[in-house]
Amino acid sequence: MRDKTRRLGFLLMGLLLGLVGFSASSIGADSREKKVLVLSIDNKIITPAVTNYFQKSIESEKADAVLILIDTPGGFLEACQEMVKTILSADIPTLAYVYPKGARAGSAGVFISLACDFVAMAPNTRIGAAHPIMASAAGMDGLAFAEENKAQGSLPANEETKAASEKEGKEGIAREEKAVDKIIETSQEGILSEKVINDVLAFFRSYVTKKRPGIDIGFAETLITKSRSLTEEEALNHKIIDVVCEDIDCVIRSAKDKGVLDGEQEYRVVYRNMLPVDVFMYYVTNPYVLYLLSSISLILLVFEFTHPGFGLPGIVGLVGVGICMYGYGVLPVNYFGLFLLVLGVLFFVIEAFTPGIGVLAGAGIVSFIWGSLILWATPGSMFSIPLPLILSIGVLLGLMLFGLVSLVIFIKTRRPLSGSDAMIGRKAKVVEEVGPKGGKVFINGEYWDAICSQGVIPKGEEVVVEGVEGLVLKVRGR
Repeated sequence: MRDKTRRLGFLLMGLLLGLVGFSASSIGADSREKKVLVLSIDNKIITPAVTNYFQKSIESEKADAVLILIDTPGGFLEACQEMVKTILSADIPTLAYVYPKGARAGSAGVFISLACDFVAMAPNTRIGAAHPIMASAAGMDGLAFAEENKAQGSLPANEETKAASEKEGKEGIAREEKAVDKIIETSQEGILSEKVINDVLAFFRSYVTKKRPGIDIGFAETLITKSRSLTEEEALNHKIIDVVCEDIDCVIRSAKDKGVLDGEQEYRVVYRNMLPVDVFMYYVTNPYVLYLLSSISLILLVFEFTHPGFGLPGIVGLVGVGICMYGYGVLPVNYFGLFLLVLGVLFFVIEAFTPGIGVLAGAGIVSFIWGSLILWATPGSMFSIPLPLILSIGVLLGLMLFGLVSLVIFIKTRRPLSGSDAMIGRKAKVVEEVGPKGGKVFINGEYWDAICSQGVIPKGEEVVVEGVEGLVLKVRGR
């Protein structure tokens, strides 16, 4: 009995030591393993909602490094700058990976990628085209003049004028004067564009030169000033990125080799996707979705205004307008463009109520398209609505308005289908001779009293109903 108790005691002690050893090894393993938080910008436009998702994820997840999967056509400069600030202030290593194959880091994606400590691209991807949309061709011409001026040490216009006068005399001077006049006409626009570009370039240089010491910053700036776009191999050759990788494991290994991540540690990948509320907020502030939603909502309201009562189209339209008001309040929009959109819809409504030759409808379409073109034209904007989409919505509104006006005209001019007015113009058969003093006719299976002011019409003849007075039909002979 004593031996059995002793063996049982040894067995329990061994089991306890085993559990302690297992726990210690697990704790040791956990202490050696670190976490890489993976955030995905998968074909999303950089909006305040994406920035909010990015900031919340870094704050809530206590990770040892952040890996950003980038596939974006660009976005808004303010949202991009906020995301860059978050990356630069992070106290953990940050990695950017343009992924998957076929992805791009366009426009705002360039600023976000190069703000990270380590940049990788998957095969068959591209990076670049980061010029702000707001800057016009005239503005870029002004910048080109400025660059030439720095190189030559004098105003290009003066030098060209001198050369032209020597070679071509008065004709050369006249051409130069026209060029100068053109520059003067666009000077304000050029100054605004130059200020925006210079500010963007200063923001870009302020961190890229520190994050990537070996980079050719002059060439890197052409991604902005010249809208240059590079393949992954070209970006690697120009030291825009650090490596070309097939997958995330390759990125982590390469980051270890470069010393960005600790080569002695094991890293566990943890994905943090957008929550449903983040997804909703993203689509509410997505410029494409917001533009389409506002267009559809306005179409529904036009339909509601041109029909009696208040039904489902009006309710859905008002809800859509409410959501759009929030989205336009969050995003940097051109309020004059927004005013033109609303003005265009007002023209549509007035045209629907007072159908004429279509002048108001034409003005509404022009106002709507013009407003759409400048809706996102704000200083430093990196986004614009594609012209085909704008024209498609404009044509849709035009066709809808044409259909509504045609329907109104048809309703006003068609013959009534019921009631006494529906008899006007119909044929009836005389059953008792009809004259100025009265008679009877048979129409629509019923006998009616009738009068004829044009003479007496004998029984058996056909007559045409001209009007209805109470229960008496006014008829005439055929």
